[in-house]
Amino acid sequence: MVCAMFSVFSAWVVAAFVILIWGITFANTRALLEDFSALEILVGRFALAGAALWGWEIGSKLRGRDTPLIATASRQPAAGGYPA
Repeated sequence: MVCAMFSVFSAWVVAAFVILIWGITFANTRALLEDFSALEILVGRFALAGAALWGWEIGSKLRGRDTPLIATASRQPAAGGYPA
């Protein structure tokens, strides 16, 4: 029962973190539109997100975790059945 409660709690924490990041990027995008074009902001956001995900993958491999990134983030089993 404790494990299931931790899983639900961690899912809420991940959801809250995603909402927080989305809100911050929304506010920053509105401010950046005064100086940059929408395409420049889009490319910059994707480049930053790609670099962050790449760094997370490298960190996971250095820690010895070969699970897919989405399974690592949500602590849920991946589609292939890998333990999180």
